[in-house]
Amino acid sequence: MSIQYISENEFRQKLAGITKKSELFEYSDKTNIEESAISLCKTLYIVASDDFDRRTLWEKVGNSLIVCSAKCGGDIEMFVSQLLESVKSDHQKVAQNKWLIEWLKDVIKKPKEWHLAMIKMCTDKSRIIIIKSQWSWKESKSKNEDETDDKNL
Repeated sequence: MSIQYISENEFRQKLAGITKKSELFEYSDKTNIEESAISLCKTLYIVASDDFDRRTLWEKVGNSLIVCSAKCGGDIEMFVSQLLESVKSDHQKVAQNKWLIEWLKDVIKKPKEWHLAMIKMCTDKSRIIIIKSQWSWKESKSKNEDETDDKNL
């Protein structure tokens, strides 16, 4: 009996529940997928429980991307639900987050191939997505502070 060797990429796909050749999909609009992933991670940071130390929360979000990608079986709703659970988000906070609601409505309409490609990207590029999410969060925070300063003048 011999042990079958598989590539790292094949191993990741098996972990993500993608085993059929027809499911190995490379989505052409990678920019849109990456932007969605970045926005989702930024929102995870916002809705995360106050129990977390904000200085280490990005690490938690990044690790959760990898773990939840492997556990969701390619189901985008399960993926998002597990991510929200991993940051101990409050149900009320999530239900009132208008951006997250609109994002989810939009994502659910996309084809299964898009869902699989996003989940795969969250695993393959988790560190880049976290870096860009943090940049985006800092930019929006800075913009909000500037707008508040303008109102106080």
